[in-house]
Amino acid sequence: MWRAFALCLLLILAVAGCAGTSPPTLAGKLLVARPNMPPNLFSHSVVLLMRHDNDGAFGFILNRPGGEAKLADLLRDLDQKLPEPMPANPSLGMYLGGPVELDTLFLLHSSDMAVSDTITAAGRYVMSKPLDTMNRMAASGEKPRHVRLLLGYSGWGAGQLESEIARGDWEIVEPSDDLVFSAQSPGEVWERAWDRRAVGL
Repeated sequence: MWRAFALCLLLILAVAGCAGTSPPTLAGKLLVARPNMPPNLFSHSVVLLMRHDNDGAFGFILNRPGGEAKLADLLRDLDQKLPEPMPANPSLGMYLGGPVELDTLFLLHSSDMAVSDTITAAGRYVMSKPLDTMNRMAASGEKPRHVRLLLGYSGWGAGQLESEIARGDWEIVEPSDDLVFSAQSPGEVWERAWDRRAVGL
């Protein structure tokens, strides 16, 4: 699982480093599914785009919750050694990030906890290495103000997202912490995001 995440992260960073002149990016924006989108996983979804360039797009669905779990339990399940004593044992929300790599764990959090080897969207939404960051949280008791775990991600090939937007599947909305890390129900998150659609492209 971690190897798959590492390969995915390296691929995204490589693509970003090799990209030449690109059209305006939607990285850091929210995709809000339009009400007329055909029934599927993305219906009434809100997606945070972490990357968007000529080669495609990558992001996470934000409003598909899957419950919560204690940090210690998660680390045990991942065969990690726990510190003794453990300064804190916070609960972490778990979400379905998308249909791709469903066996891969991602960690999305606010930028108030500085970590290395990250992808950052909108200057404040950070994707970091899950095991490294969770082990640091367990050892130090430090925790970002906002944090959630995601299984899988949402991805689009070159031109695919642009085609979906042109078809009328998505609206583009500016992100905010109260949407990206909302604990409201999936429908409430979508409704609040949809109400902000006047921002446009």
